[in-house]
Amino acid sequence: MGNLVLAGPSNPGISAKVDSQRSINWYPVKPEREGDRVHLRGRPGLELHCTLPKSPIRGVLDFTGRFFCVAVARVYEVYANGTYRDWGAIGSVEGKVTMAALLDVIVIGDGSGYYALDLAAGTISVITDAPRGRFCVFYNQRILYQGENGQVFYSELNDATNIPGLNFFTAEGLPDEIVAITTAEDQILLHGADSTELWYDSGDADNPFQRISGGSVYSGCGWPDTALRLDNASWWVETDKDGAGIVRRLQGTTALRVSTSAVERFTATATNLSAHSYQEEGHTFYVLNADQGTWVFDLKSQEWHERAWLNRNTGEQERSRPEAHVFCYGLHLVTDYESGKVYRQSLAYHSDAGQEIRRTRVSAHADQSGRAVIVDELFLDFATGVGLVTGQGSDPKVMLRVSHDGVTFGRERTASLGKIGQFRNRVRFHRLGRGTDFLFEISVSDPVLSVLMDGDVKVRVGAR
Repeated sequence: MGNLVLAGPSNPGISAKVDSQRSINWYPVKPEREGDRVHLRGRPGLELHCTLPKSPIRGVLDFTGRFFCVAVARVYEVYANGTYRDWGAIGSVEGKVTMAALLDVIVIGDGSGYYALDLAAGTISVITDAPRGRFCVFYNQRILYQGENGQVFYSELNDATNIPGLNFFTAEGLPDEIVAITTAEDQILLHGADSTELWYDSGDADNPFQRISGGSVYSGCGWPDTALRLDNASWWVETDKDGAGIVRRLQGTTALRVSTSAVERFTATATNLSAHSYQEEGHTFYVLNADQGTWVFDLKSQEWHERAWLNRNTGEQERSRPEAHVFCYGLHLVTDYESGKVYRQSLAYHSDAGQEIRRTRVSAHADQSGRAVIVDELFLDFATGVGLVTGQGSDPKVMLRVSHDGVTFGRERTASLGKIGQFRNRVRFHRLGRGTDFLFEISVSDPVLSVLMDGDVKVRVGAR
């Protein structure tokens, strides 16, 4: 077999015999220049920043370098040192909220209506002129408010809570209700359940918002909390008259398909789909969460991978903890999807706030056109010598399971990843048995730097 390519995406097929590849808590990094190596990099870990007294956290906002969030009914500001301030309460206790800011006012939409946190006055009040809705966005010195019956209301310039009764426009090109609003470049995207309309600010003093000519996109948003702006474009998970589940990115007036068939099988049965994004070391990520798991698209590599949190009570891999993200105080701060915890997220962390991260790569099929082979040795090219000084990870291990039939895996074996400074350590496994269709499942769970390049397999080939 020779060289074994390991640095790849998650792309499980409808059957393991079709495609087996999975990258869980590892993502592929492609070379930027000649001589660089393709490798798998461990996803960032978490460290606890603070725990808010209320949970869960319903929405977040980074405003002028300050971090605001809503947990149950309370509105908090979280500071760089992990302390926080309680600014007061809104009138609801459950469901997602959206937040937007203009000058010293933060607007919060909870589905029943909108609230204004006045930072100068220190008060929270209902915006009586606002419609019933949840999505609010800042756009060209105004706040746009999602309303009902296809209407979007807008504030006066630089006055978030002043919304005259005639300050609205209506999505009329296609007959469906607005479920989310995003902005990208100079466009406003009104996401309906079956379609999307594109609008812009014409600058007209009396009627500033106009629909873009030809700006009707026959792609709706099936999960409003997946709609966001990323890389100066709008992204969402689609529904339309023909079906649902494709991840879309708008380019011009064309909704491009970003997802793969594997991701679409995931979204087809997923519940509580939501998304957030972040950028680190030149990689920009669209993180798609659901009750059933987490899939992540890396714009730099154009590949999908999976992320998971290891439940120490059950031993099962579950959806990752981060639900929302802000970059604030020079930190990546993420909120836990079911608690009041706020974490710092970084590639420098190799555990989830003390809980081990199990990183797993399942290889592509390695076969010899149906011939039986005997695998004498598997060499895995890791960054070695990364052990810690003491405790778990002082002698980190690589775990391996082998499938001889392309479906079922055998017992787990281990090899050393190398104690601290043992850079010449080689990760090798011997006498891996006889089979016709080999798969290799490689895992690392110690809290150390985890970088996997590729592998090499020594085999003897037999008859069919």
